[in-house]
Amino acid sequence: MAPRWRSLPVVLALVGSLTAVAGATASTGWPAADRSAAVRPVESTAPTPAPPPPTPLTVLTWNVCANGKVRCLAGHQHRQLASAVGEAARSGSADVLLLQEMCADLLPALERSLGAGWKLHFRQASTAAVRRGTLVDRPVTCGTGGDRYGQAVAVRLAAPDAGRSSTVHASWLVALPSPKPVGSRWMERRSAVCVRLHAPRLQVCGAHLSTPQQDPDGRVRAAQAARLAAEARRGHERGYPTIIGGDLNTTPATTVTGSRRQILQPLYDLGADCDLGRMRPTFGSIKIDYLFSGPGVTPLGCTVTPSPLSDHRMVSARYHLRPDPTPERHDRY
Repeated sequence: MAPRWRSLPVVLALVGSLTAVAGATASTGWPAADRSAAVRPVESTAPTPAPPPPTPLTVLTWNVCANGKVRCLAGHQHRQLASAVGEAARSGSADVLLLQEMCADLLPALERSLGAGWKLHFRQASTAAVRRGTLVDRPVTCGTGGDRYGQAVAVRLAAPDAGRSSTVHASWLVALPSPKPVGSRWMERRSAVCVRLHAPRLQVCGAHLSTPQQDPDGRVRAAQAARLAAEARRGHERGYPTIIGGDLNTTPATTVTGSRRQILQPLYDLGADCDLGRMRPTFGSIKIDYLFSGPGVTPLGCTVTPSPLSDHRMVSARYHLRPDPTPERHDRY
């Protein structure tokens, strides 16, 4: 047998040949197709998740005229009024009620009529007057020595048919610009009641603006509309789509005196009026009650329903509420 060391030259020669080949390959580089194949990421074959379906929502606004006006039966029939509101909520599958000219003493009857799962938010109105050269305020009551007068927002917290429930995040009173009182005549300070909900995330505001008699040139009502629109923008920035409604005491085409700008233009800039294009009357022969929806809320149509209890008609709108894709904003008030 030959010594093993005699085969070493052959091995070294073979190693040298392989090294030369490897060097030549490295100098020319990998072919482009081969290099891209080596670094191509693995594509996922999982389907893209579909966006969650929109949440159905129904909102009703009504000036119930419960403060004892001669032309309103509701002022003397609070039990019947509470029953009518509850029936309207059930028949229309309402989730939110915006109620103006409310009396606090009918709230217990209204709670019973609505049934379990509803929460009422009531805020009393106030008036101002000049007495002996000093501006003074006082709360408004329903009739002489009556109970508190103001606005209410009712929200349905449990909706078993839709398989969802909700909780109230916050409720507050928005003070609106109001006409300055002249002399000793009491002038109502106008306001809105707002509520924010979780699941679905939503902000709703019910408002009662000044009358044309209190604001002849429309400048105050234009400022009130702008304040409401600002409240809607604030909610949207925090991840809450907004619906604003109520008795706005203004027809759609009414402009500020000396201007072409409509009084309610800030709210039309905000989004959609549920009855835009039809303009059905809500008070006598004119339209002064509205439901405006901002981004994230799609109106599907609305109805206008008369009632012998009030001088205003009910306005009820159906919506699709789209979930907000930025939940991190929701922690800010």
